[in-house]
Parts: sequence; structure tokens; C-alpha cells
Amino acid sequence: MNGKARAAYTALTHRRGSRCKPDAPEWVQSQISDVLEREEPLTLVGFWGVGEREKPNGVETAAFDLLGSIWGGLPVGRRFILILADEHGRLNGKNPSRMANYLSGVAAMATERGFESIYQSVLWRRWGLREPFGALNESEWAQNPLAAILEARSQKHYQGADSAREDAQRYFLMCRRERSLMPRAFPGAIWWTYSSPQFKEILPDMPRVYFWSLSKGVCNPPWFM
Repeated sequence: MNGKARAAYTALTHRRGSRCKPDAPEWVQSQISDVLEREEPLTLVGFWGVGEREKPNGVETAAFDLLGSIWGGLPVGRRFILILADEHGRLNGKNPSRMANYLSGVAAMATERGFESIYQSVLWRRWGLREPFGALNESEWAQNPLAAILEARSQKHYQGADSAREDAQRYFLMCRRERSLMPRAFPGAIWWTYSSPQFKEILPDMPRVYFWSLSKGVCNPPWFM
């Protein structure tokens, strides 16, 4: 890597904003170098989800402050894109009106910071993606290392009529479908997430960086706080 590429990598992985090293650091470094060689902006893209709030508050402000400090520290041309996860919220049984108000508020905050945003539903329409996403038999699910974690999350956040297991399986299959589609929608981009590397098999098949959410040591997604 040249000096600018090395500085960009350091900005993305500095312990102030990064919760851990990338799961594939060479991939991130190569992506940065390739983008700079083409004289294109370095693009970061990731999900922004939905919880129970109808409007963003100080939690979102703090999260955007940290993202802005990471983004602003990149010594190269840059884009920061939020995918507003309305489809994830819908599948979680979230109130449509509350979700719409919250995500529109997040989109406005993003614009104020110089970030871009796009609704997940827009991407799904472009891809022709819709339910059902497939099926898993009980043996496959029992052997899935993420099964227990995803079911626990569903028990905490899912508000629909199905069981937590059914919701977790649907979420897993949905993420696996999106995994191969995201790189085509955002070629040359780096995926940022509040998740940990243990979820890399359901994260987009892209170079990935892992961020703290509000400050060092805090990793819960802001929308669930």
C-alpha cells in the first residue's frame, strides 16, 4: 500500500472507532489500494436498522458523531452510505408508521452529515428479492453455529406472529441471499457493521470493517438502545 492507502486503512481500523481487526485485513487493504489507483472515492456502506423509537434522539447523534469522526479521518475522497433497513424491520413485525418516521429522521440526519442513504426496499425491488427465501430442515438448523444466537435475538426483538425460531431462520436465509447481492450493488465498496466477525458468514461478501457504535467498548446497535 502507498502512504494514502495505509493512512486510510489506519483510519478505518484505529481502536478509537474499530471494535476489532477486520476478519480479512488483506482484502480491506487491497480494496483501498484498488479504489485509490482508479482515483475513485472510497465507499463505506452498511445497514441502519429499526427498533422501537419513532424519532432519532441523542443516541443516534452520538453514533453519527463517531461515524463522522471515522469518515472525516479518511485522507482520501470518500462516500458513506446507510442502507435503511425497512425490510428487516417489516420482517421483525415493527410498526410501519413508527418505522417510517424513524428511518426518515435517520435519513435527514445522514444528509446533514454529508452521508448518503437508500432504503433496503429499493434494493429489493431492483433485485426482485422477495419472500420466501428458502427453507432449512431441523438438522441443518441444529448444526448452524449461529442458530442459538439468532433465536435469542428474535426472542428479544421480533414482534410478529411466528415463533422466534421461524423468524431467526427467515433472517438467516434472507441475509444469505443479500450476501451475494450487495457486492453487485456497491462494487468496490467496504462493508461497515456494528456486528462482530462471528457473523461474517451472513454479512455481505465484501471487505468488512467492524465499528463501535457510540464510543469505545459500546457495540450494541444504536437503534436497539
